[in-house]
Amino acid sequence: MLRSRWWSRPRQSEEVALTEPATPTGPFSGRTPWSRSLQAPLRAFLQTESGSAGILLLATVAALAWANLAPGAYDSAWETPLTIRLGDVGLTLTLREWVNSGLMTFFFFVVGLEARREFDLGELRQRRRATLPVLAGIGGMTVPVVIFLALNAGRDSAAGWG
Repeated sequence: MLRSRWWSRPRQSEEVALTEPATPTGPFSGRTPWSRSLQAPLRAFLQTESGSAGILLLATVAALAWANLAPGAYDSAWETPLTIRLGDVGLTLTLREWVNSGLMTFFFFVVGLEARREFDLGELRQRRRATLPVLAGIGGMTVPVVIFLALNAGRDSAAGWG
């Protein structure tokens, strides 16, 4: 009986390298031989930390230039209404409200998932390794409050620390 290579077990005469990572092969791997031999340059660039940081820096510089060179156009762009409609039901918010409500929620959801992953599987699963980041997070929340209260002591604005 002729067996295909991708699903057959190695015979005793074949050596199996245990140190190499297993890569899916065969018809159900989701990758063709063409895509295995070529990697998309844009995807490779964006997966590097320096590539992603460069894109973020470029977007920041463009937004700062736009906000300072044409403040009216920048403000009006944030007030542009954006509607999502399904049949007779729709949701209309300004671009600023979509970013503040939707994208920031998504951002903090992803950050929470990443933190959870680090506590479950990553570097922070040991208590002694997690102590410093937890204390830094608590300090990052309390130090600005203390500075605000010190600068606004005895004023009506001291109640606005939250």
